[in-house]
Amino acid sequence: MAVETLITSLRGGDFQAEVLRGGSGPPLMYLHGAIGQKGWDPFLDRLAEEFTVYAPFFPGYSGSTGLEHLDDVFDLTLYHLELMDALGLEWAHLVGHFLGGMISIEIAATAPRSVGRMVLVAPAG
Repeated sequence: MAVETLITSLRGGDFQAEVLRGGSGPPLMYLHGAIGQKGWDPFLDRLAEEFTVYAPFFPGYSGSTGLEHLDDVFDLTLYHLELMDALGLEWAHLVGHFLGGMISIEIAATAPRSVGRMVLVAPAG
């Protein structure tokens, strides 16, 4: 599976988002848990068989920066909506694990038209 790393600047450069992208098909965003992710996990290969998978690292993880500019969980939600816009995604299916599950729920509650289907894996909150 060919996986590319995208670096996107948000909020006037306060944030640099590192996003892994692979596969083809409808967009799917995987939001990792509080422990983070170590890169492109094998289960993402399975998802990438049917979807274009976007796996961003939260601010403070891997090459993503700007954690000190976040105010709270809702601000992290807005950050992810801004990231979707920066990636050119009008909507995406969401898969969220633990903290990523909580953020997925907040995204759906805040901007329901930006979410297709959603899978939550042991969501926090």
